[in-house]
Amino acid sequence: RVDPTVHYHGLQIADFLRAAREGRPPAVTGDDGRAVVELFTAIYQSCRDRRPVAVGVGCEVRDGPDA
Repeated sequence: RVDPTVHYHGLQIADFLRAAREGRPPAVTGDDGRAVVELFTAIYQSCRDRRPVAVGVGCEVRDGPDA
């Protein structure tokens, strides 16, 4: 049985090393990782505070029937 976390982290690390050797950006960048951390931080905060939380620059929390 393959552990998906181990498998995909391995692929990501291999791509990062190839990208460094080839002088190209990796498939998954530091900005991508930061966005994921920001998203999960907002999810946990929203759950803890029981309210919507804006994610990203310029995001707005919208309430009401049109949200």
